[in-house]
Amino acid sequence: MPQRLLAIVGFVCAAVVFAAHPLSAQRSRSMRDAQIMEEATRVASGERVEVLQHGVQVDPVFLRRAEQAYSRLEALTGRTFDTATLGPKMRMYVSSAVTI
Repeated sequence: MPQRLLAIVGFVCAAVVFAAHPLSAQRSRSMRDAQIMEEATRVASGERVEVLQHGVQVDPVFLRRAEQAYSRLEALTGRTFDTATLGPKMRMYVSSAVTI
């Protein structure tokens, strides 16, 4: 009996894996990233982080938290942000158009 149950569970798991469409695992989008970036407005800009909003209200205090996280991440990893490659600031887009 346990072997039969194990075989059934294994078959069901395999069927789910093969039946699931790969695109269903990706997040759905109501807008393209480029469109969100074009329509976003700047909330606040700090020394290393810029916060932008799209379709939601973002409290400017969020910038301070982002700057603190940025500093902690640099201290933890011992590496600095590659501004030569990525630009002078990290941009954080907060949007209601992206679902997870």
